[in-house]
Amino acid sequence: MPLGPRIRAVLGPLEVPIGRLYRGYFVDLAQLAEEIRIGGPADAVLEVGCGEGSLTEEIARCFPQSAITGIDITPRIGRLYRGHPARTAFRQASVQQIAESAPAAYDVVVLADVLHHVTPEERAPLLQGIRRVLRPGGRFVLKEWERIPGIPHALAWLSDRFLTGDRVQFLRAAQLRELVESVFGRGCIEKEIRIRPRRNNLALFVRDRVLKSCDAPR
Repeated sequence: MPLGPRIRAVLGPLEVPIGRLYRGYFVDLAQLAEEIRIGGPADAVLEVGCGEGSLTEEIARCFPQSAITGIDITPRIGRLYRGHPARTAFRQASVQQIAESAPAAYDVVVLADVLHHVTPEERAPLLQGIRRVLRPGGRFVLKEWERIPGIPHALAWLSDRFLTGDRVQFLRAAQLRELVESVFGRGCIEKEIRIRPRRNNLALFVRDRVLKSCDAPR
């Protein structure tokens, strides 16, 4: 059993404040959500791999008029979400399942700090599923912890490896760009920024300009 659930059980009511401090050492989720908001309004936002809902809460705060959906394959989905419950839905589902039931349904899709938990052979299918749920001209935001040697990266690796039990594999910026462009096409990345407080935090802002088969004229 990974260490994460055991530590949560020991912390009890202190889990939320300590968890915020812990995440804050690595990434400023409020800044990431604000950068997503700057890209423009959205009727429907999907966060893939939302986990216990920390980033979902920030996204809901930045998109007060939007319908927010968080999905994950784990059963502890949305457990720490403290935002308005009426505007946010959590579902235990994969993006492929969402693509089957609601293709081209979302203006914005976010994938944050998930890809390094995904095996190499499953990464492209994951992004393909994300592209299927995007509306024509929709926006995809990929935030990943880039593999840049140093103490913060060593701590991130140890944290993800032993708290989750996953065999995590971090990529470099060039590898992330190549992977995204292999699915969304060359020139799809409109912007890339670093998220405080660590330069390892890379966010790629992607516009889906490729005509989907279902949108082709008949």
